[in-house]
Amino acid sequence: MLKRQGLERIASKSRDMNSQTIVSSETKSDNRSLETSLPAGMEGNPFGGQLVRSTIIVLDLNGRIIRWSPGARKLYGRSLEEAKGQKLEELLPIDFGAKEPEIIEKLRERRYWKGVLGRRTREGKIIFTASQWLLQLSKEGQPLAYWVIDIALDKQNPCQRDVAMNGQLSKQAEFPWDELIPNLPCAVYRCRADSLRTLEFISDRIEEISGKRASALIGNRRIGLSNLIHPEDDRRIDETIRHALFKKQPFAVEYRIIDAESKVKWVREQGSGIVGKGETIQCIDGIIFEIKTQEQAREKLKSYPNKVVDILERISDAFFALDRDWQFTYVNAKAENILLKSRDELIGKQIWNEFPDWTNSKLGEHLRQGALQGAEIELEMFEKQLGRSLAIRAYPDEDGLSVYFQDVTAGKEAAGKGRERSQKKSPAPRKNLSTFSAEMGLVLGESGSLTNLLQHSLNALVEYVDVTSARIWILKKDAKELELQATAGFFPNWETFPERIPLGSYFVGQIAKNYKQVSGSIRTQTGEPEELWASSCTLKGNFLAQPLIVEEQLVGIIAIYSEEVLSDSIQSVLAWVANGLALAIDRNWAREALLSRREGLLFSLASQIRKSLDLDTILETAVQEIRRLLHIDRCRFLWYFPEPGQPIVTVTHEARVTEVSSLLREYPPHQSRQLAEKIKNLELLQIDDVATVEDLDENTRSLFTDMGITSELLLPLKTRSGQLGAISCSHSNGPRPWSDSEVELLQGVVDQLGLAIDQAELYAQTQASARAAQTQAGQLSIALQNLKQTQTQLIQTEKMSSLGQMVAGIAHEINNPVNFITGNLVHAKNYIADLVEVIELYQQHYPEPVAAIEEAAFDVDLEFLIEDLPKLLSSMEMGAERIRQIVLSLRNFSRLDEAEMKPVNIHEGIDNTLLILQHRLSPTGKKPGIEIVKEYGELPWVECYPGQLNQVFMNMLSNAIDALEHQSAPRTIAIRTEVAPGNSDFAPPQVRIWIRDNGSGMTEEVKKHLFDPFFTTKPVGKGTGLGMSISYKIVVEKHGGTIECESNPDKGTEFLIQIPVKQSGPNQ
Repeated sequence: MLKRQGLERIASKSRDMNSQTIVSSETKSDNRSLETSLPAGMEGNPFGGQLVRSTIIVLDLNGRIIRWSPGARKLYGRSLEEAKGQKLEELLPIDFGAKEPEIIEKLRERRYWKGVLGRRTREGKIIFTASQWLLQLSKEGQPLAYWVIDIALDKQNPCQRDVAMNGQLSKQAEFPWDELIPNLPCAVYRCRADSLRTLEFISDRIEEISGKRASALIGNRRIGLSNLIHPEDDRRIDETIRHALFKKQPFAVEYRIIDAESKVKWVREQGSGIVGKGETIQCIDGIIFEIKTQEQAREKLKSYPNKVVDILERISDAFFALDRDWQFTYVNAKAENILLKSRDELIGKQIWNEFPDWTNSKLGEHLRQGALQGAEIELEMFEKQLGRSLAIRAYPDEDGLSVYFQDVTAGKEAAGKGRERSQKKSPAPRKNLSTFSAEMGLVLGESGSLTNLLQHSLNALVEYVDVTSARIWILKKDAKELELQATAGFFPNWETFPERIPLGSYFVGQIAKNYKQVSGSIRTQTGEPEELWASSCTLKGNFLAQPLIVEEQLVGIIAIYSEEVLSDSIQSVLAWVANGLALAIDRNWAREALLSRREGLLFSLASQIRKSLDLDTILETAVQEIRRLLHIDRCRFLWYFPEPGQPIVTVTHEARVTEVSSLLREYPPHQSRQLAEKIKNLELLQIDDVATVEDLDENTRSLFTDMGITSELLLPLKTRSGQLGAISCSHSNGPRPWSDSEVELLQGVVDQLGLAIDQAELYAQTQASARAAQTQAGQLSIALQNLKQTQTQLIQTEKMSSLGQMVAGIAHEINNPVNFITGNLVHAKNYIADLVEVIELYQQHYPEPVAAIEEAAFDVDLEFLIEDLPKLLSSMEMGAERIRQIVLSLRNFSRLDEAEMKPVNIHEGIDNTLLILQHRLSPTGKKPGIEIVKEYGELPWVECYPGQLNQVFMNMLSNAIDALEHQSAPRTIAIRTEVAPGNSDFAPPQVRIWIRDNGSGMTEEVKKHLFDPFFTTKPVGKGTGLGMSISYKIVVEKHGGTIECESNPDKGTEFLIQIPVKQSGPNQ
């Protein structure tokens, strides 16, 4: 899995600082697709001679050399003319490392490859290089060329020596930088050595990587190269680069950035400081390119077959796998326990970043040697960072390294005790130290309380080592003080070192704050320091104080006093004891944090019960929290339904990792009988390994296999209402032992969950009762409102009926004399005509009447009477006709004989209503009259209730007249009618009637309540508020029509009434 890869650290130690930069060939390539120019405004190459010192070779897609840098000429002894057009694998065959076809295959997959190669020159010499290969793509994403960057690993490399001696190389080398830098498949930069790493130059490739333009970054004093690093990686990268610059060494780091689209990307950065006068770092030159190893590592983990994973989890050894980039691709559960880190924390991470102490340790050297030589490794060592003795075996292959190891601490301790017993002639101090080491190994392996562990450690220290007394303080982070935890032996003046010591106070507090070991001499009479010095001093003393530090974090301090001078062997043993105690304290804190998290789950669920009484929310929270706490693949909640014949088990809520599919479903009845029986009987089901468990029927085993479950823990519950359910925890990636503490914790969770479900059900029942009561109250309110409305409407209808009867009676009474008058007027007209004719005959035959007749004729103005009398009769006839029409309108409006639905002329009803309202339309005093504008269309007779429809017209026209009460001239009411043709049986023809006035209009608020019962805008006593409500019911409910209103303030009001020409359905 690693195979001669990832030896950047070896390379960085071996190569000169000036060889950590990039170069290219001496002449322009004939491949025009590789040619571009530098950004505008960039004068020359900002890197000058630095880039020309390394070795860059550019190959076409057939592996032939198209560029050959001066560094390549120096390193391999071939000129450009000799190399150009040759195949690199033929010109410089690879005798050590991956072959070129294999490299190109990987390059096509990842766009990047790095490793150690040994190339054979024509003289037969093998040159070892740290080689990096990059794939250049076109804008369309098509491969263009392969870039090879070689850095010699031989310290005596003549190329490096000659370059260092030749200060004029950059001036002598004429090189097309305007083609090289833009074509590199990475971002080339130069930055200042300040805290931001302010950029003096960076190539345009940075925009593809980070989404930020190079022009926006160059010279920007607020955003430097450091600002591109992910906040979680910033501190680590900054410390690594500063350390490399301080030692005048190149650096190579991998970290995350957040691009302009807020996406997280992994990049690799390599660079070195440029040393100026006075040995100071003037600037930093380097390259940045994007990698995808994190995602690839996780995809690699997914690609492991289940059978392989099952084997790796069941073997007795702890195991982890590394790829060629030294990154973890697999970690089994036993390795998690020994390494004290979870699989999620390690997968995709570099081993040297996660365990920095291994970089220069014996283990690191053996792993690198095995990867370089392709040889198996076996060693035993005590690992200080873990506080354990490990037996390690590593096997290289084409993908990387497979590492197997076991914790042999207990065996080492037993062997130490055996040697102590068999070697009685050994010197006492060496014997005591061996016994102490074995004893400490046992103590550190204990699982008891931290106080007991520390006390046992100090007791062993005083018993087996020449130590008079010892004390251990633990850091209380919240209080920023040291608190005494254990003490052993006797020292007369421990008051100098009290039980509680603030950081920076007293002697011990100062040592702890400075993170440095201090040893020296102490006067026992006073307990005051006599002479103290750093541990690097060669002098010896009888006192030692050692800060307990884990990953640069202070956890406590141990102080030791001896009546004798502390020897080198004792001090070395005390150093690893301090490391072991520090790790023990840190592990204890981690366990306490885990227990706190587990207890926090119970508190979280109880809080959820108080916070929410929604059942879905409670169940969803429970499964999410349990899965997150136990780091399992799935957590589900199941309901049990005792259906007749066959119970049903259904998953209703689920939390899972993204790699597994959802199981929200109903279990097949024939496969879930055993599970249903367990839930029914409230029995715990605990299966560590589905494949090997014996008391599991084949149907249930088949169910688990179909769902991809390899281990299962089922905890049933029962609610107060008698419902049955269960919490199901499962794993899908091999066996998963369920500890007693986990089962105990989950049982408490299930109890809390049962209480939560009971309260949620009670709350739901209360809510349902409240909703039912509220619904009933609403229905009663509506019924009361309808009753009041109906009562008022009945009263109004009764009034209208009484009025109609009265009107009909009056009309009938008036109609009789009117008919009498009308009938007599005909006779009177004939009589008068006869009399006038007789008078005219007298005047014709007796032109000279007697004086008395002539005087009488003059007095009555006989000629005027004869002329005006016919007119008078005609006027009387017209008046009688007018009375007859009024009586007829009154009878038509009352419609006592038309209470049933019948076809009528709508226009006649409108005209009759207008006739009754004529007195309100006529001008009175200073008020002008109201003009009626009729635009009648050709309407068919309409089936309706004539009396009720006339009531609607009366309400509409009365309201229109009221709206014009205070309106100045012109005052108009427009009435328009038409027929809207239907398009189907469900949309028959409609009659439309518009009634519009030019009055003051209505506001939106008034329109909103226009048809509400008892709503009126008229003064008290002038309106009941029922006119529009009754009209709405008549049109909509009685006739199946619609009534709409369009009105705006100061723009008048228009009502549109639509009713079917023919009624159908229940209305009819």
